[in-house]
Amino acid sequence: MTSLESNTDRELAERAVDSTLYAVMQLLDGIFLNDIDEKHRAEYALIQRIRNDEGVLLEESELAPDGEGLCMGFHGWREGDFG
Repeated sequence: MTSLESNTDRELAERAVDSTLYAVMQLLDGIFLNDIDEKHRAEYALIQRIRNDEGVLLEESELAPDGEGLCMGFHGWREGDFG
């Protein structure tokens, strides 16, 4: 991996990563309507699935868009709040 030339380069790279991650979280939180046409809309979901060692689904929980709010959590995480 190439090292960044200066702190400014690093700050720009960090902002680009943060902006990209935030946009993905907005997508998963359902911020965007994602209309396909007049009668259809796309919805993206973040789902956690627990499977046993044989691959049988034991539990499933939707983390977004009906979860705790990924965007809010992201802002807290960026400010150092991990609890």
